[in-house]
This record gives sequence, structure tokens and C-alpha cells, in this order.
Amino acid sequence: MNEASLAGTWTLHDAQGEAVGPCPIPGDVHSALQSLGKIPDPLIGTNELDVRWVAQAEWEIRRTFDVAAADLAGKWPVLDLEFVDTVADIIVNGKRVAALDSLFVRHRIDLSDVLQAGTNEIAIRFRSALDEAKARAARQPFPIPYSISNNLAPDLNMLRKAQCHGGWDWGPCIMVLGIYAAPVLGFFENARIEHTIVRQRHHDDGHVTVTADVELVARKDTTVPVSFAFDGKTAKADAKVSAEHGGKVSLSIEVAKPNLWWPNGYGEHPLYDALVTIPGDAARRRVGLRKLELINVPDEIGMSLTFRINGLD
Repeated sequence: MNEASLAGTWTLHDAQGEAVGPCPIPGDVHSALQSLGKIPDPLIGTNELDVRWVAQAEWEIRRTFDVAAADLAGKWPVLDLEFVDTVADIIVNGKRVAALDSLFVRHRIDLSDVLQAGTNEIAIRFRSALDEAKARAARQPFPIPYSISNNLAPDLNMLRKAQCHGGWDWGPCIMVLGIYAAPVLGFFENARIEHTIVRQRHHDDGHVTVTADVELVARKDTTVPVSFAFDGKTAKADAKVSAEHGGKVSLSIEVAKPNLWWPNGYGEHPLYDALVTIPGDAARRRVGLRKLELINVPDEIGMSLTFRINGLD
């Protein structure tokens, strides 16, 4: 897979489409406005009260990027977005390709119909989370209470947004909006890795079974060779992947003499490299092998709460 990071300097625009100035991404609108001298530092004194208007307005960040014809030819272009905060439309070359409403969901957006060889433009248009929360609350069949002691943003519990942004006993109400991870444009073959989870099972004789559970998606029905490498060994399998339902495969490797991970002060903290690959894509993880047990047994005052790691309480 070829990929290109879209991190860097974007341009911030106001609701009327006027350019305000540069906005570094990953980053947020408040920080950009502060750097431009448009607002004071929200963390000083009662300045948080003077910057509330920022969260009540709509904003847009834009940038252009180039795509080589060779990178695009026959490939599946997918935009990878994480930590987009929060209510936002994604627009590529003038076409809305996604409407987002959760800070906590990773978004992978197919750009096959809009991306072109040469220069492209991407925009992220943020709508007011305050307005969206209020509108969602109004649509409920009965009132949904929210905390009025700490949270100064009404009905914020209607949104999948960090609730502390609305204020807490330890922090101000600054309803930030932005994107907090580098946007990445990937060019895949017919399939890509959607999720990879590495699991471990510790046996009584001390050896460990390490399993990679891999979820795949594809733009057309296909069979994909999947490889899992761990501790110098490799497991392989072919996975059938449909365009409608995707596909899954689990690959396991036995580690006869694991180098165990221990908590701070109890031993070393070795990490293994885990690598899952398919043609045109790969997923990497760093894994510590340790057996973790939560021990709850009745005792003289109720119930124990003991963490047992690698057999040690």
C-alpha cells in the first residue's frame, strides 16, 4: 500500500467562507485562533467566557494535495480519519463524502468516485456541537437530564464527544473542535485490513498461544492471502472476503518459552513485534506477553480485589 499523510498546515475559514489563517493539523480551531491573535488564552482567568462564541459558530479547514496518476491507477483510495471532533462534513473536490458525529470512531472513507490524478482539495466543515446537542435533545420523546453542576454545555450527553469539554470541577468549558490525529490517504489493492486484535492464551506448561484475529473488507469479492508473523515464526491462511460482508480469519503461533512482561518494579517489560500482512496492506502491533487475572473471592470483609500477573499476586 502506498499512503500519504495529510497532516500539516491547513487553512481555517469562517462560516462565510473567508480565510482566517493557518490551522495546523492535527490541531484544533481554538489553538489556531489563539496563535493568530483572534482570541485570548482560554486557560487564563475567566477568558473561557470570552471564547464561547467559537463553539457557537461553524468553521471549515481546507487544504490541497497532489495524487500521482501512477498511485491512483487501479487502486482503491481510502481516507483514514481518527479523532474528528465532532460534528463534521468531509468534502473532497466539492462533493460531500461523509457526515461524522462521533469523536471516538475511526472513519475510513472510500474516495474512489471523487479523487483525481493531479491536484485535489479536501475540506472538513465543523458544525456547532452545542447546536447539534440541543437539536438532538429536542427530538427525544422525553427529557434527558444532564449534569448542571459541572457541565456548562446543555445536553452534551447527546453527543459522543469528550464530556469534559463542557466543563468539569477541574477544568473550564471549552468546546474545542478539530482533528487530533494525522489524516492519512491510503491506496489499496482490492482488500484492506479493517481491524487486527492480537490475543494471548497462557497454558499450564508455560507456553503461550498468540492469535491474530483479522477483519478484512474489500471493494469486490476476492480471496486474500493473510500472513501473521510473531517471534520469528509465520502463520498463513487464505481468507474469502466479500464486498458486502467482508471477511475474518484467525492465525495462531505457539511461543514455547515466552519472555514475560512484568509491571514496573517486578521485572522487565519486553515487547514482541506482531505483523499482519495482506497484498497492499499491513497492521503492526507491539505486544507484551503476560497472564493477567482478577481474583475475586469472599473474605472476612466481603470480597477480595487482587490482580494476579504471571502467577504473582
